[in-house]
Formats: sequence, C-alpha cells, structure tokens
Amino acid sequence: MSTNDILDQAFHYIHENFNRFVNEFKDLLRVPSIVGTHGVVECAKMVEEFMTSVGINVEVSSIEHKAPIVFGRLEPGSDGKTLLLYCHYDVYPVSNVHKWINDPFKAETVNGKIIARGTSDSKGNLMALLKAVESLSFALKGRPCCLKFVIGGDEEAGSPSLPQFIEENQGKLSANAAIIFDATLDEDNTPAVNLGREKPTSTEDDIVQAIIKASKTVYGTVPKIYRSVMTYPMYLISKKLGIKSLSTGCGSFNGNTHSINECITIDEFRNGIKYATSAIYFYTLE
Repeated sequence: MSTNDILDQAFHYIHENFNRFVNEFKDLLRVPSIVGTHGVVECAKMVEEFMTSVGINVEVSSIEHKAPIVFGRLEPGSDGKTLLLYCHYDVYPVSNVHKWINDPFKAETVNGKIIARGTSDSKGNLMALLKAVESLSFALKGRPCCLKFVIGGDEEAGSPSLPQFIEENQGKLSANAAIIFDATLDEDNTPAVNLGREKPTSTEDDIVQAIIKASKTVYGTVPKIYRSVMTYPMYLISKKLGIKSLSTGCGSFNGNTHSINECITIDEFRNGIKYATSAIYFYTLE
C-alpha cells in the first residue's frame, strides 16, 4: 500500500473510533493527578492500562518518594529505527475553582471545547500519542518502528524523578531520535517545533523532516520552527542520553494552560491524533 493509503486508513479509523477516543480522554482527565498528590499514582495505573490496551509493553518505575514514571516499549514488526516519545500525566494545581465553568475534573464538553485541568498540558498530548499508536497499528496491520515511551508524573514540579530514572535506565532508553510531545500549537493553530538552542537538532534530520511532513498533511502548512531553551525533559533526553530531540504537541494555544477553564477543542484533539499518527509513520519511512 502507498503512504496515502496507510494514512487514509489510519485517519478513517480515527474517524470511526473518535467518540470512544474522546470518552477515554475524559476518563483520564477525571483523575485528579495534581502534581505531588496521591492522584498521580491512580493516574499512572490508568495510563498503564491505556498503553497495554494498544499493545505496548509497560513497566512502572517507582522511585522512592517520587511520582511513578510509566515506561513502555512497542516492539517493531522488523528491525529498524527507534523513536523515543516523552509526555507527562501530572497536572498543574487548581486554584479559583469557583471561577471555572464546571468542576476542573468533570471534563465536560462546552461549545466544542473539552474543559478540564490537563486538557492542553498535557493529557491531550498523551492521549493523542496513544491513539496514534492504536490507529497506525490498525492501518499497518502490524507495528511501525520501535517506539519507546517515557511518561512522567512530576513534570509540573520540575521532573525531579527523571534524572535518576534516566541514569538507571540508559541502555533501556537508547533511541535514534526523540519527540517531547508536550507543547501547544502556535497562535495560528499550526504546530510549533522547538529544536533547542545549544547544538540544536538540524532541520535536515529525519525526525524533523517527518514532523514537517506530518504538519503539512494534517494542518496544510509547515510548522513554526524555533530554536529556544529546552524544557528540562528535552534537555535530559538530548544531553544525558545523546538523542537528537525536538519538542512539539497539539495543546491549545488559547487553552488557558495552568489557568481557569483550561481546555482543548474537539478539533484540536482530533487533529492532534492525526498529527502524532503522521509523525510516527513518516519517521518510520525516513
């Protein structure tokens, strides 16, 4: 099958299963995984279940007095490249609850927007990744390249568990490239891509080319490419593991991240799944 045929099948699968995807996304949003609270433990278990359900082999790493990190590996159908995907399931604390349209963890749809803490930062990104794996696996009737997942539980507190996890699992985390899928769209609702400032990933690298093709496929335009200060997870993966990395995502630019009535639109979530699907597939081909 051609590239277009594979993506057409994946996108059709997304269309046919989208109501279920939204409902599962809302289930995840309803877990109050505020950083530093017991809710992260409950949420880690749900993330593990979602990952297992799409064929990912999962290990939950419990570092003493720190939030669990969910590590996953999707074995490829054949030898090839390995792509590391990072996101997080913890959310920023909630304040001024009385000013929200509804309970911050009720996850209701209002005027085409899903409103809940964590929609844009970063459970929308996380679910987009997992549903991309499910959709692409269906279209391929198998697996894409080898995928490894690092899903943190304390990013909103500065990712204190991540350095030790990386130090203890360097061999397990080896990969050819990494996507930190934990960002919002740009102000014109197209993807923003950060390549880093110091020794940035080159626009000629296969992972960047895959992202550019994915953006063109889903949003009809090239992404906005920046060379900015890395987030701490991007720094650790890039510098400590020596993996060429970039940061992007599908969170809502106008989604009130860390604020009252945080949200993501239904269309942004749908396109985010397609964006992640396309990025993984194009990387497999590069």
